[in-house]
Amino acid sequence: MFLGNDDDLQFLVSETLNCECQSRFEDRFNPVFTSIIPSGPGLWFRLKRSGDTFLVQTKVCESLSLVSDQLAISEDEAFSSWFWWEIDSIDVANYVSAQMKAKRFSLFEERVCNLGDPGLSWWFFQEQDRFDIFFKNSYFFEDKKLQRLGPMGDPLLARKTFLEFAQLLRNFFPDASISCNDNQFSVQNIQLDEHFLFLQKAIGEGSFESLNQLMLFQYAPYLEDYFYKLVATRNFWLEVEKILYSF
Repeated sequence: MFLGNDDDLQFLVSETLNCECQSRFEDRFNPVFTSIIPSGPGLWFRLKRSGDTFLVQTKVCESLSLVSDQLAISEDEAFSSWFWWEIDSIDVANYVSAQMKAKRFSLFEERVCNLGDPGLSWWFFQEQDRFDIFFKNSYFFEDKKLQRLGPMGDPLLARKTFLEFAQLLRNFFPDASISCNDNQFSVQNIQLDEHFLFLQKAIGEGSFESLNQLMLFQYAPYLEDYFYKLVATRNFWLEVEKILYSF
């Protein structure tokens, strides 16, 4: 959500504080975004672009509306205005912020990555009957078009968690081809069950609604928390990209 100048900021804060607080979420996976600065937790963020690189400055807060009047107005034109992104958990907001903190991202990461420096982003590949999630830039699919997911998290933790998730999937879908190694998680024959399509949309599109459809997590709630953070990070990164290419 865009926030213009200081006068606009003060007006929106005043309007928010005068309104009766309402529930911002139908449930954990279905955030309801409003035109008024929310009173719940989330991130204030702004971008700074320099040549072919950019950084994301974030401020985690338990109440977006109460923090809004504390934001510094920068005279540095390389910084965008402040934007807000709402999420229902301060823990998830901290996770997303940690993926952005003290990192400079490349606009064209796929061009500058190499074996010694695989970059910060995860990558996604899909075709009709399969999809792959790469925890770092991959050279196995150089002839394919990979989708940049953004900085989703630690590749080592991802490998450990996706290995457990792969085993859970195999227990329910023994005919599917599911694999996980240090670099990637792969699923083939995804037409076997709609759960694979939900997973594909959750990770690829940052879709909380699709994540909510993955009923398998009732058998592994600790995996649900991890995947929720991944989807939230992807969701946030899509907002970053949308703003990044507009200024």
